[in-house]
Amino acid sequence: MKLQSGRALRRALILAALGATIVGVLPAAAQAGGTVNDPPKVMTRNLYLGADLNPALTAIIGCLQGAIPPASCPGAIASANQTVWNQVQATNFPARAKLLAHEIDDDDPYVVGLQEVAMWRSGPINTQGVPDATSVDVDFLSTLLAELNARGNKYTASVVKQEADIEGPALDGKDHRLTMRDVILTRTDLPPGRVSFSNPQSGSYTNILSVPNPLAPNPVATPIEFRRGWTSIDASINRKPAIRIGNTHLESASSGIRQQQAGELIGASGPFTNPSFPALLVGDFNSDSAIAPCVSGNPAYPGCLSTGQSDGAAIGIVIGFGGFVDSGNTENTFGHNSNVNDFPSNVFDERIDHVLTRGPAFGPLTNKVIGDGSAPVYRTPGDGLWPTDHGGLVVGL
Repeated sequence: MKLQSGRALRRALILAALGATIVGVLPAAAQAGGTVNDPPKVMTRNLYLGADLNPALTAIIGCLQGAIPPASCPGAIASANQTVWNQVQATNFPARAKLLAHEIDDDDPYVVGLQEVAMWRSGPINTQGVPDATSVDVDFLSTLLAELNARGNKYTASVVKQEADIEGPALDGKDHRLTMRDVILTRTDLPPGRVSFSNPQSGSYTNILSVPNPLAPNPVATPIEFRRGWTSIDASINRKPAIRIGNTHLESASSGIRQQQAGELIGASGPFTNPSFPALLVGDFNSDSAIAPCVSGNPAYPGCLSTGQSDGAAIGIVIGFGGFVDSGNTENTFGHNSNVNDFPSNVFDERIDHVLTRGPAFGPLTNKVIGDGSAPVYRTPGDGLWPTDHGGLVVGL
């Protein structure tokens, strides 16, 4: 099993601690690349929240485990949070949003499943450990929609599900608040009868990663919760029977929790309980079907739950027990660095973004990975940022 993935390198230290704690340049005048007559497509795109959270998590775990003295914890956590916030500013989502809008406009997918649709807010330092900052610094969703609007206004956010909502103090004297969302965008410009959308739904997983908050008056009673979930919408294309389109983002830091969430997704509490209802599922599964599953019998099993690196178990649950079939993409989809400025592009080494189908409604599929350095190459002018740390997957139906 390969250990040097971008995710493994960025999370190995914190996950070991968690195991002990938890009980090209965009043209100035770009034109649309698709038309209303294109065949139906779907896209999955992780927007990247803008920073590696490991510095903050490492400080938190150090405080909980006593590696950082209690008197030093507020300063250590504030310094780490400042590092995170500085990186968010450096990775410049407003500039990256122009690239993402250009990508979407190139292929004109009917549906776009988005993950890590962050909102960053700031406010006075709150000593109670409860997220309450209200001043919006950058809202990934409204920023991306504005860029799409500038290119023709043909998408709307049909389903928005709030997930993790965490906040902490930084050296600039403010609390910085990260609110994560999963979103489904749908086309609004297609001729009548081409496609109709209905029944937007969303849900949260009960199995989540959670750690005590050492800065709260009661660290255990006010935990830092990394909530995750799913969104879905039904689509009728060319007046044919509806299909259910789901979007999810499974836990990155623990294979065990990731597998539990996959079970919830296809189980009684998820959107796919009716096996005869045709379904299409997109998202960042943090699970690579090309890697040996993290299950009993695999020689790597003893280390799987503690390292949190991608394995094949979660996607195997969705396919093996949910009845889904992979779209057939064979290209990797993750690997840019956390500054999203590596160039020439590093070679992606994980295939964790997937489009899956279930039922007889789908014919031959086409697959295309975008944002990985292949043409067309979109990078921000000057600082050369990639759209996100992931590639996107576009699948034609």
